[in-house]
Amino acid sequence: MPRYRKSATVRALQISTTLEAALRDLQDLVGIDLSSSLEITSDLGYRKWGGDQSASVGDFLVLNPAAGNDLYTCEKTVMLSTYEEVTPNEFLKTASIEAREATSSGEIRTLEGFSKFQPGDFIV
Repeated sequence: MPRYRKSATVRALQISTTLEAALRDLQDLVGIDLSSSLEITSDLGYRKWGGDQSASVGDFLVLNPAAGNDLYTCEKTVMLSTYEEVTPNEFLKTASIEAREATSSGEIRTLEGFSKFQPGDFIV
């Protein structure tokens, strides 16, 4: 499988109570309204990528400006092993990722839940 390395930085906050609270804190940090960027379904649940996703206290809420302010969660050990904090709440991806282009539609289980994909999407 091909390996890729992203060089863009992301903004991220560790979730200490709920996604809603982390979202408010992240909005305050970056100074933009992100309220319509994440469909929160419960204290630590949200809907994204065609499926239900979940986070845990200690995971990170990530804002990726290079991807049109994409907003998602990242499990704590994954975040700390693949990103380096370059300034407070700003992280640079330091690890390579493996990805392949989907040739058909489908669904894949991730740490956060199930994500759907279409032909041409990259499965990371």
